[in-house]
Amino acid sequence: SPHAYDLYYWCVWRLDALERADKPLARITWEQIHHQLLSQCSTTADAIREVMDAIEQLKSRAGITLPLQADRRKGLILHRTPEPIKGSVPRLA
Repeated sequence: SPHAYDLYYWCVWRLDALERADKPLARITWEQIHHQLLSQCSTTADAIREVMDAIEQLKSRAGITLPLQADRRKGLILHRTPEPIKGSVPRLA
């Protein structure tokens, strides 16, 4: 799914930003996700379904578990982890 790839790359990029800023987590509302990643969805509810499906596809088809906590009302919380996301390439110093 293209949305799964978008979400994966967003998480990799955002985790790098969290590490550089020395922050433990990042919050993003569903409305922000809708506008930033899924503007082609007609409603925020559609965007939520797409994100939830993308998370499941990454896990079931590629064995990739994103360090995300999804709250259907508030949005996503991305947690910084000591281990990189499976398949990501570490940033060069």
